[in-house]
Amino acid sequence: TLTPGSNNLTIVVKFINSLTYTLVTNTTTFYVTTTLSSGATSFYHVSVSGTLTLSGVDINVAGIWTKAGTFTHGNRKVTFNGSTGSTQTIGAGASTKTTFYDLAVSGTDNKTADADIDLTNIFSVADASTATFDADGSGSDVFTLLSTSARTAQIGDLGSYTFSGSVTLQRNITGKSDYRMISCPITGSKTLNDWFDDFTM
Repeated sequence: TLTPGSNNLTIVVKFINSLTYTLVTNTTTFYVTTTLSSGATSFYHVSVSGTLTLSGVDINVAGIWTKAGTFTHGNRKVTFNGSTGSTQTIGAGASTKTTFYDLAVSGTDNKTADADIDLTNIFSVADASTATFDADGSGSDVFTLLSTSARTAQIGDLGSYTFSGSVTLQRNITGKSDYRMISCPITGSKTLNDWFDDFTM
């Protein structure tokens, strides 16, 4: 059993969670090059200052996510599951853009993006919570659903969860130049005129 207590933990080598890692309100910093593997792993605050790679493991983050280094998702899921009574921040401080494969939320804390986020596969709600996910934080952050020839990212069933903020939606189109049929849900006062400054119609 590894229990950091109130002390912060800095990981500088491959981390294999074959022991019990007891979650407390500390910061785990992944420094230099680190690979997480073997079993689900839960942390409180996470700081990526070096290179963090997920290899066959999903992780849970109950506190703040900070990324100044490189994060490689390895086609795995990161779940933000804070329930401490305060807003859980994804990309705090001087964080750079994070690319997630699967991004999930759970717990009672509201979540807010404080840095750009690219999503490769799916955004999902892991429980029946009724909190809010703010995709663009203060309004200057960009939440992008990526689209490639392999897959297009999507937002799954939200249930009672609230998803707010602006989202940039990509759509990969293959083949020769031709006419395309494009549509999306439109609510409120939005019209097709709102698309005219984005591409030629």
